[in-house]
Amino acid sequence: MIVTLVNPMQRDRELFEIFDSSQKTEHLLFFYTWDKPAITLGKAQRGRDELMAEAQSMGIDCFVRPTGGKAVCHGGDICYTFIGAQADAVYGGKLKESFQAVNE
Repeated sequence: MIVTLVNPMQRDRELFEIFDSSQKTEHLLFFYTWDKPAITLGKAQRGRDELMAEAQSMGIDCFVRPTGGKAVCHGGDICYTFIGAQADAVYGGKLKESFQAVNE
């Protein structure tokens, strides 16, 4: 699989598209960290454009996650991406239950 690494959030979107189009039944899990401090914003983050502009003016990379949630500051933390089928009996279903199952 070839993935163009633009930033971790772009990578997640590209991996999701590849995974979704392949109709795979297994899961994808990987861990990563950030090369330098950055901020990620949920896709429906209030004031997103203003927050991105402010971060950019301070020289901080700011990206939009393909999922929801609030702003997260990254710097030395370990992050993960999990992609699986929504119909999966263990990890699929509604977002809250799916998130809980993955984290358990």
